[in-house]
Amino acid sequence: MKKLAARGIGIVKRKADIISCEQEDILWDKGILGDDTPQKLLDTLLYLNGISFCLRGGEEHHSLKLSNFSFVEKNGIMHLKYCEGITKTNSGGLKHKALDRKTIVVGPNAEKKERCLVRLHQKYLSLRPQSCDTFYLRPLRYPKVDVWFCTVPIGRQTLGGVVKRLCAEAGFTGFFTNHSLRATVATRLYEQGFDEQLISERTGHRSTAIRSYKRTSDHLLDLVDNAVQRKRSSPLSTFVPSSTGTRMPPSSTAGTPMPPSSVSPTDGLTVPSPLEICLERNGSKLTFKM
Repeated sequence: MKKLAARGIGIVKRKADIISCEQEDILWDKGILGDDTPQKLLDTLLYLNGISFCLRGGEEHHSLKLSNFSFVEKNGIMHLKYCEGITKTNSGGLKHKALDRKTIVVGPNAEKKERCLVRLHQKYLSLRPQSCDTFYLRPLRYPKVDVWFCTVPIGRQTLGGVVKRLCAEAGFTGFFTNHSLRATVATRLYEQGFDEQLISERTGHRSTAIRSYKRTSDHLLDLVDNAVQRKRSSPLSTFVPSSTGTRMPPSSTAGTPMPPSSVSPTDGLTVPSPLEICLERNGSKLTFKM
């Protein structure tokens, strides 16, 4: 290995490219993502499941079960809840016994209804047999009005190549895999200024022990979900920096733009009276006013 590294072989790790917002819109505009056919509905569910729940490659999608999902009501609105099963970072053994499983609640996307994961899950459940707990099932060769899928699970290799196939169909150049979805979410949240703890909670990456002492409010979790689904209420324009340098959630009046003249750098701060500093050295005296 050292000899190969000295020759420059294997020192650069190939990483999956992220999918930009523009590329994601192309997938929808070209009809590559949607729900009007069984195959397109499966592709769209895999894409949005990967984005919303930060799933890794084909293995996590292949092990996905119906029992990993449930519908919960919050404030009279139906949400989709995902509870992590067996994954790479939480295999369920004694070593991982004390770890909390990743749980993510996704709200409806009223602004982009065709991209609403809650609606798509409801549609998928209504068109597939309930006797099989495996999530991704093969489409019927001749779909019926009320049944689009059979009881045969889709293979791991097939699931692992979905994102690559979708991006190739859209004409994208680059190295795109199912892992691109997880990297896309981490990048999207990072660019919008979310705290590292919130990002790692969404993606499932392990962080330092300080995370076990922090608590995340439901409001911040909703903001994370809005950003992932690219709703207009994403926190890019509604987050305000706190005095500690960490972005904090807005107040009840946040989100309404304020004219520049009404904002003062000293708003909310106590400004001390001018301070004089006098320095004397070798008979010379120098006074500073601050």
